[in-house]
Amino acid sequence: MPGESQSPPFIKHERPDIYEKAFKFLEPMDCLTSRLTGRVTATQKTMAPFMIADNRKWDHGKYNDALLQITGLDRDKLPEMIPNNGVVGPLAPDIAEALGYCRPPGWSPALAIRTLL
Repeated sequence: MPGESQSPPFIKHERPDIYEKAFKFLEPMDCLTSRLTGRVTATQKTMAPFMIADNRKWDHGKYNDALLQITGLDRDKLPEMIPNNGVVGPLAPDIAEALGYCRPPGWSPALAIRTLL
């Protein structure tokens, strides 16, 4: 984690007011994909800095209950975990429009945002 004062366990124990207001704790890449797609997700790779997934086996796509208990983090404060290199979803229509993504009327964009690591 970048700095102890920025870590979710620190926030939970030292700033419970902020912790309670937080919807989800995300890494920057996951924040970006959620803004682009409207779906809040993470992968085992992007959550590695949180040290709450068992990283001895790649692509199992689950948080580790024992590690969550050690950190004291609540599962509902974490994003849905999808497979490494999984498809997050299509580009959100408002984002597509803001980026100038042109499409014929009635056609839905099929651009998939994938995790990059």
